[in-house]
Amino acid sequence: MQAGRILTAILAALTLTVSCWSWPASVLGEEPSPEQEQPVLTLTQAVEKGLKHSSSVKIADYQIESNELLRDKAAASVFYVPADGTYQDDANAYLNLIESDIAWQQSKKSRIVTADKVIKDIYQKYFDVLLAEDALKQAQQNRAQSNHQCQEALARFELGLISKLELNNAQIDYSQKQTLVAESQTDLEQAYIKLNNAIGQSSTERPVLVDDSAFNPLQVDNLQQEITRILNDSPELWLAEKNLEKAELQNLLAPLSGSSLQPNEVQENSLSITKINTSDTKIQIIQNIESNYYKTVQLESQYRQAEQTCQTAQEDLRYKTLQFNLGLIARGDLMAAEIAGDNALRSLNALKHQHILSKMAFEKPWAS
Repeated sequence: MQAGRILTAILAALTLTVSCWSWPASVLGEEPSPEQEQPVLTLTQAVEKGLKHSSSVKIADYQIESNELLRDKAAASVFYVPADGTYQDDANAYLNLIESDIAWQQSKKSRIVTADKVIKDIYQKYFDVLLAEDALKQAQQNRAQSNHQCQEALARFELGLISKLELNNAQIDYSQKQTLVAESQTDLEQAYIKLNNAIGQSSTERPVLVDDSAFNPLQVDNLQQEITRILNDSPELWLAEKNLEKAELQNLLAPLSGSSLQPNEVQENSLSITKINTSDTKIQIIQNIESNYYKTVQLESQYRQAEQTCQTAQEDLRYKTLQFNLGLIARGDLMAAEIAGDNALRSLNALKHQHILSKMAFEKPWAS
């Protein structure tokens, strides 16, 4: 009688189709068949597509062309550098040339900023898809584990080893895990749509992303020297300094250009304000660079710790696999080790992506 009861419980657990399901390979995220293979999209390809598609980059290119034409036109009206005794029209023409030249140079700097922002945005959206894929795989694994636990609970219930409440709790947990899979699938769809929109692809495209990014720690021997280098490349600081130069020139040529309708003290105060704003801009940029540097260094420390955790989890998985093959542990114990190993790897990849974005913010703070 006891053997028959055990057999009945096992058959009931294996044939349960209402609360605990067996899922097809396509739902569990296994490899598609050859005829269903999707196109591959690398990070480099995504950036190229994004730059080509970006309306902001296209507008920046047109702006450079227009400002260059205006600068050339202004230059045609200047025949010498104004000095004492200069006529008002000549002084105004020279100021117009300076302003036009700054506008032209600024448009070229702005194009760099625009392109760098597009690149960082593509990186972020590409990594968001990878993160959503990992979240979906994790949810599927948790569901499979809950399904296994649900089947075990049913068998134990049939044997009278647990109460109806405990069985219901196992079934409720499985239902919750199933809901999380659906939510993770939605998150993945949304991440794909955002990436596709950014690179000019149809929102229905689902290319296979390749995580070929590498963890490359910062190579900074002297932080102050690196800050100076970044400042020299900063379009924001360049514009602030150029505006100061223009303000100083306007102040100098004001008596000649006929634009000096305010007391000298007011003009001097305006110039002093511009100097303060330029200094504040530089200080703010330096603070951002330093903040991004220490954030990146901190992520590198976290990545190394996650590497050790990942190695430990993988070693434990190999050991649990050997134990399972020898019949020393149950399937549920092996599933737990598999999930722990995969979760550790996902955490490592997430830190790698955060580090890449943080490193970009350090090297090119204007792209943030």
